[in-house]
Amino acid sequence: MTNLIIEIGCEEIPSRFIPGLLNQIHESFTKECESRRLPFQTIQTFGTYRRLIVSVKGLSVIQDDMHRIIKGPPSKIALDSEGKLTQAALGFLRKNDCLESDFNLQTIDGSEYICVRKFEKGQTTLAILPDLIRTVFMGLSLPIAMTWGRCTDTFIRPVQWVSVLFGTNLVPLTLFSIQSAAFSYGHRTLSEPGNFAGKKLQISDADSFFDLLFQQGKVVWDQSLRKTMIKSQLAENGQNYPDEELLNEVVFLVESPEVLTGAFESQFLQLPVEVLVECMKKHQRYFPIYLDSEIKNEFLLIADNVTERNKVTIVKGNEKVLVARLKDADFFWNEDRKQPLISNIEALKGIVFQKNLGSIYDKCTRISKIAIKLAPLFELSLSESELTRIAYLIKADLVSHMVFEFPSLQGVMGAYYAIQSGEAEPVATAIREHYMPLQAASACPSTALAALFAVSDRLDTLVASFSNGNKASGSQDPLGLRRAANGCLVIFLQYKIVIKLEEIVDFVYALMPSQDYKEILIAFLTQRVTTFLSEQGLRYDEAAALTPIALESLSKATNHASVLQQYRKEHPTKFKQIVETAVRLSRLAKKGDSLAVNSRYFVLDIEAKSYEELVSLNRLFLLDMNRLYDFSNLLVSYFEEVLVMSDDEKLKVNRLAFIRACELYFSSIATFESIVFDA
Repeated sequence: MTNLIIEIGCEEIPSRFIPGLLNQIHESFTKECESRRLPFQTIQTFGTYRRLIVSVKGLSVIQDDMHRIIKGPPSKIALDSEGKLTQAALGFLRKNDCLESDFNLQTIDGSEYICVRKFEKGQTTLAILPDLIRTVFMGLSLPIAMTWGRCTDTFIRPVQWVSVLFGTNLVPLTLFSIQSAAFSYGHRTLSEPGNFAGKKLQISDADSFFDLLFQQGKVVWDQSLRKTMIKSQLAENGQNYPDEELLNEVVFLVESPEVLTGAFESQFLQLPVEVLVECMKKHQRYFPIYLDSEIKNEFLLIADNVTERNKVTIVKGNEKVLVARLKDADFFWNEDRKQPLISNIEALKGIVFQKNLGSIYDKCTRISKIAIKLAPLFELSLSESELTRIAYLIKADLVSHMVFEFPSLQGVMGAYYAIQSGEAEPVATAIREHYMPLQAASACPSTALAALFAVSDRLDTLVASFSNGNKASGSQDPLGLRRAANGCLVIFLQYKIVIKLEEIVDFVYALMPSQDYKEILIAFLTQRVTTFLSEQGLRYDEAAALTPIALESLSKATNHASVLQQYRKEHPTKFKQIVETAVRLSRLAKKGDSLAVNSRYFVLDIEAKSYEELVSLNRLFLLDMNRLYDFSNLLVSYFEEVLVMSDDEKLKVNRLAFIRACELYFSSIATFESIVFDA
């Protein structure tokens, strides 16, 4: 067992692409080693903005030998009536370099074939590695593909060096027109005059590579270690809860991170906190500093090329850039507040929502109608004119200077401008929170008014997009339609909204210029509901069984889910009987048309008793699985004593009506036919 090191040195790789590349390389390298019969202990991938590293520990020095059975033609084709080999068989043997005596007969999947046993001796790993490595790196799916110089192969950035060592052996290969060599480059701060690649490091063997890179090259090659170092230094300087997204980005912007502190004039603290943070984060990748929950006029920057000589220069340069950004933000803030927020509404007519679907103003018009329709479900009693006014205000900040510069602050700035304009606090909250939840696990809008407009906005986006032919497919969802659907479901659950999704989809479709793709949208929403239920911890069959309930009341479906799950776990036999009874009812119910049960046509005591129990169950407020099991037992007796398909037409119709009423009750709990029992 020997260790392998591969390092690909590049020009600066955008940080957002590096984690995906490292995952791809890890998966591909693992797959190639396994398919080529090369045992190994561990494979790890590391990266910085200028190098990608693969470390394989305990890689076998020789490929495993292989014994394999090669299947030939069926014996009825390979052998004639006298048992001699036919031309088909002889051709198969020649193709596999075998003698006529090397074959044997084997039964595979019920049929007999002639087969040969082949032995392949393993090659040395050194002989296999060049092709393996080329296969891995040439097969990567690249978010950006570049060519450079005379190299005809593509990679995410021009490659500058390739180092591949297997133990003490240099693995000879050419990758991206670069010949592999036993050297690397250290941190750029160690560069010699006229050379910005860093100090050249001679690699003696794979085992010493990382120590060499760290001690002589001053490169922290492990992204996990860099992240820990940055978090520790941030905490030492007053930032204990750094933005995780920003943290994950800056980890791949440095090779030897050092946190420095800068400052800006306190006059900029009059800007909203979100603006200050966005200026730091978006443009400069800085971290704010807080003292007793209040933001300070200081910031933390993650520097990479720090020396004692340039430290002050780095800080001053970054302060100068940030101040310029803050001055712009201060100008936007003051300009936007010169007129009330409501005056922005007319300008929404100039922002296109989607081709064929008008402007953002038109979208707000539709949102207002949806909100008026749904307001009673959220127990809101605002007038139609009030709801319409708010529907336009929630998007009014889209034409502001600040949101144009910082799109992520939409809603946030609208709330500030609303308060500045004298709008009521609930209206400002609705403006700020109607974009919530941002993700499935994020917080919901805190008020019913904000939740109403969050749902109305998303429903308009969903229906408008589908009617316009813009559908989510596979992994492609550029308009965030899955996120929009999930946001609606989270809010429906949080606020216990009882709503028939198909009916509200019909209502919103009526507001659109096109009625196309409605069935596809319904199927999409149904699948999202099933997936949403699965994400709540339900088995796939339970999620499918409760989807019809959830399409009308997600809250009811989740309540039923917890009861069904617990009962299924504690009483599997009883649960199975309930399911079997429900399935039997479902099959019989299809033969009936009426739900009108008339007690005058009860002939047997079991009929009256069963009907009385059904009426009693329908009056229950909460689902009682023990009562449901007792009822299913009663129905078993019913089926034993009662001939449902009686020759007497009146009796048959009445009994089928009772069966349909029972089936309706069971289906109000779950679609039990979807339940699957493990063998």
